[in-house]
Amino acid sequence: MTLFARRFIVSIILLIALSGAALAQEGEALSETPPLFDLLATVPELAPDDLGLIYYADVAVAERARMGNANMITTAEQFEQLDSTRMNRVWLMGYPSSTALPALQYFVQGMSLYKETMGFELFDIEQSLYFGNPPQQGFVLRGDFDQEAIVAAFTARDYEVHVEDDLTVLCGDVGCENGNEMDLGNRNLGNMFGGEFGMSEPAALADGLIFNSRDFDRLNAMIDAYVGDEVSILTHEAYAASARAITQTGELRQAIFVPSSLLPQMADVASSILGASADEGQIAALEERLGLNDRDPDDVLPNYEVMTLADVTMPDEGVSHTMVTFAYNNPGFAATAVDVLQARLDNFGELQSLVTERPFEMLFEDRNASPLPVTRYTDEETGYEIVMVAWETPLVVGPQEMNGSMMMSGLTYRLLVDMLYQRDMAWAAAG
Repeated sequence: MTLFARRFIVSIILLIALSGAALAQEGEALSETPPLFDLLATVPELAPDDLGLIYYADVAVAERARMGNANMITTAEQFEQLDSTRMNRVWLMGYPSSTALPALQYFVQGMSLYKETMGFELFDIEQSLYFGNPPQQGFVLRGDFDQEAIVAAFTARDYEVHVEDDLTVLCGDVGCENGNEMDLGNRNLGNMFGGEFGMSEPAALADGLIFNSRDFDRLNAMIDAYVGDEVSILTHEAYAASARAITQTGELRQAIFVPSSLLPQMADVASSILGASADEGQIAALEERLGLNDRDPDDVLPNYEVMTLADVTMPDEGVSHTMVTFAYNNPGFAATAVDVLQARLDNFGELQSLVTERPFEMLFEDRNASPLPVTRYTDEETGYEIVMVAWETPLVVGPQEMNGSMMMSGLTYRLLVDMLYQRDMAWAAAG
């Protein structure tokens, strides 16, 4: 890229940042409740195994953090026109890598099809949430949607319109109860709701919200939670307190809520990592490597109810905070957890990742992430104590590069997500 082009892009971003700040302040004045709570209010309270992980992503926050404006690109046509300036690539590199959003490969291939197929542009999505396990997963989108355009797009695909609890419900030609039927001949990457498998999943529309699940019972449960006929996950105090903790400062870009029942206890860490096929000798060897056989009694982390991974941007300070939080309803346990987690964090120079076989400290240093002191947040509404482990990273803005390549946003958060998926978070195990 030429020097002129770089300066041109930076100038655009600086101008956008000024207008974006004004828009952000206006938005804050209109609503003091973080969007996360609007979406969590649609999640029915379920058993942990049915609920699974809850994924949340805020595209508007990601755009403001990376480009200074949450509404710079509004259509697929505009996105393509920006190719010559690389601003579309800047947008993509700031796009949250979250299960709550369409995967980038479907995003890029289906982008031009969304308006006709779904009745809205992908860029109309401001926040999204995903929970549950297939085929009973739930999906919620939040944005400034035109319901009439959505209904027109769905009925053009032979959907029928119904009304339930004053909400518009859209059912495919296979019926609402058969949304998980695959028809690969009907495959359409412009259909966010099962299009990669040719499905015609049901959906429901509320003011500024779109609900979706291929399982009609799950969709109805989401509707019931939204209208108040069924309790939502926000009645679970550990989730509500955790949500308030991660939205108390800065702007939440993305998060994952993990019930503790889906995480291994320290005594089970080795067998969980190795899997069911591991024999006793392999388990014993890994336990020895992890130092589980001669642990200091002071290194026992009290059991927590919910763990949350969070990516919070602070544009005014030019930094982002990547957090791992632990929910306790016992202040004494929370106080102990602060000490234990701080000691484990201080030992990251010696504690190694089982995946990379490098010290955790080096993995965070590679991402220019500096650890912050472990803290506690007391939730006044519930009395829950949320223990917070955090790393601070300089905010990646505009076409910022490292070693000649454009940088992705949220790399420290991505590191923690990989640790979670790869069962490489023994440092956060309770027990």
